[in-house]
Amino acid sequence: MANKIKKSILEACHGGILESADIELERIMANIQDINTSPIKKRTMTIKVSFTPDIKREKIKMSTTVVSKIEPTAPMETTLFNTTESNENGEVLNVLQELMDVPRGQINFDGIISEPEIITLGNYSKNTIQEKGGFNND
Repeated sequence: MANKIKKSILEACHGGILESADIELERIMANIQDINTSPIKKRTMTIKVSFTPDIKREKIKMSTTVVSKIEPTAPMETTLFNTTESNENGEVLNVLQELMDVPRGQINFDGIISEPEIITLGNYSKNTIQEKGGFNND
């Protein structure tokens, strides 16, 4: 009889379980280093091993999953002004403008005038949508 080497169950699947655990550990460490997550909340890793014997109890199917629970990123918030404006065709468009830390029209040291980014919502004309590569309802 050949020499028997005692191994850990974690070395099964040709080392795949250990590899999966290492991958999840990397996700956890990256999440801890992410400045957009809580620095003190607990992260967890769960290694679940299931055993399903056959009817004769001779073969056992082993299934393993490795899952980590990491912290979600902190919510990002901004303030938007809800206004309307007319386009060149006279169509009224809903417009959102983000409130910025710098007042609108403020000139910085480089001579650049501060303007909020304008986000246009809904009521697009058909031409504007097609120009942007959207809806083609011809």
